[in-house]
Amino acid sequence: MTDPNLLALESELTWFGAVLAARFGKSFPGEDETAPPEPLMIAPPEIDRGTVWGRLVFESNLAEPARLMLILALAPHLRPQILDPFFYKNQHTDRGFTEFGGLAAKAHGGFLPTLETALFLISGGDLGLRWAAQEVYFELCRRGLLELSSEAPSEPLGSRPLHLPKEVLMNLTLGGRQPMVRINPFARELTSQMNWEDLCLPHQVTEQLEEIKSWLVHGDTLLNNWELGKRVRPGYLALFCGPPGTGKSLTAGLIGKWAKKRVFRIDLSSLVSKYIGETEKNLEQIFNLAEHKNWVLFFDEADSMFAKRTQVSSSNDRYANQGTAYLLQKVEEQEGLVILSTNLRSNLDPAFLRRFHSIIEFPMPKKAERLRLWREGFGTQVKLEKSIDLEEMAEAWELSGGAIMNVVYYCCLQAMQKSNLTVNQEDLIKGIRRELRKEGKAS
Repeated sequence: MTDPNLLALESELTWFGAVLAARFGKSFPGEDETAPPEPLMIAPPEIDRGTVWGRLVFESNLAEPARLMLILALAPHLRPQILDPFFYKNQHTDRGFTEFGGLAAKAHGGFLPTLETALFLISGGDLGLRWAAQEVYFELCRRGLLELSSEAPSEPLGSRPLHLPKEVLMNLTLGGRQPMVRINPFARELTSQMNWEDLCLPHQVTEQLEEIKSWLVHGDTLLNNWELGKRVRPGYLALFCGPPGTGKSLTAGLIGKWAKKRVFRIDLSSLVSKYIGETEKNLEQIFNLAEHKNWVLFFDEADSMFAKRTQVSSSNDRYANQGTAYLLQKVEEQEGLVILSTNLRSNLDPAFLRRFHSIIEFPMPKKAERLRLWREGFGTQVKLEKSIDLEEMAEAWELSGGAIMNVVYYCCLQAMQKSNLTVNQEDLIKGIRRELRKEGKAS
């Protein structure tokens, strides 16, 4: 086993096993006169900050109880047999010990821990430690590292299953190599191999985007230390406006990548339903999934819900407005960054605009930006025919960044089909005209 992240988790599981053995030794002393160590006094292993697990521990500032709780939640996926001691039966009642907690699995043969399991491991019978451990659980849920769930809301807190969110589990077990995820039919993760420095936008746009980045860094301090949370909403709501292909979706994805947060794009045009109450139901599913995850939510095609208000002349109009009101309520309750996007700002009802912390216009690129997009699009590996003058192309054709990349892709594909490593002028012009026809422009 050479993967550094797996080695880190191996060390953590070994420490977890020692703490578990000490807790059983304290709770069920045997004939051995040697007293077991205090479980929480057993020192955790040193961690490599370069691993996924190490970054999680250090960036989240996780103390030993939080680490134990997360490893307990990971154990059924990594080393299920380490939890077998929890199958011990109470000889007086001929059933499992109540303090062990646990869930009955449908197919899995191992022990599935609940919060009660974690409380026993960390606190034993100490009520003070138990109370503190419950606080740790809620903090981990708030940070999106555990799922705040209850299969039976009326039952005690300890009966809640100890679940890792799917994306956290994949991140830890795959060493950070997370596949793209679709969390429901209307929401898909935005990812990119590009970096923030690759964005090609006017200065005034990047200046406004810096405000969003600043909020992602200092938002918690403003709300808590500076006590602005008493007077303002907890999250940040931004509106991106501009023609298709000007970089709105890419920018949203790269903001998340820069901030090390996952970004999910929700297509509002497909989410809105003609059936009464269905739109709110679709939205509720997304917000429930996003709760406590610290995701960036990017709602595309916002004009499908935030267009100029419908005059209520029928029941359908009334329910359409209710769906819009519900979405507004939910985005304003979000503690993280929410971005809405529209191709045309004038389509939106002006009454909604005052709710945004920032409204950022993404214009069509000017000549200098188009030239950069052409040059960086083809990169250094693609050869261009000598007759191609990219500066002339940037001057002559007013294309969006998305359209330019479509042309680059088309030209490179044509070159590959012809077993030719050089892009020619004819294919370049043909690709540009294809894009213009898509937009309904004469070519």
